[in-house]
Amino acid sequence: MSYMNRILYECGELENGKATRSHLAKLTGVTRAAVQIWEVVPAKLCPALEKKTGIPCEILNPTVEWGVLRDTKPEVSLPFERERLSSQQC
Repeated sequence: MSYMNRILYECGELENGKATRSHLAKLTGVTRAAVQIWEVVPAKLCPALEKKTGIPCEILNPTVEWGVLRDTKPEVSLPFERERLSSQQC
């Protein structure tokens, strides 16, 4: 399943067992043609879509550092990254 198909599926409304780009277009207020060319949901549309669907912006568009915008620390799983970040804190 492609990334956008997963998003469509998560957004809900299914038609004949398939999520529709038309539904996502209605949710975001853009045309179906615009949705057709997306590889990820555009960042400016993510917060509103998150409110409507409950799907976090981090999933809708993983290319944006949402933690910075939300003022939350990123989860760091690599030991050398944890050390680097902790050495930067006062």
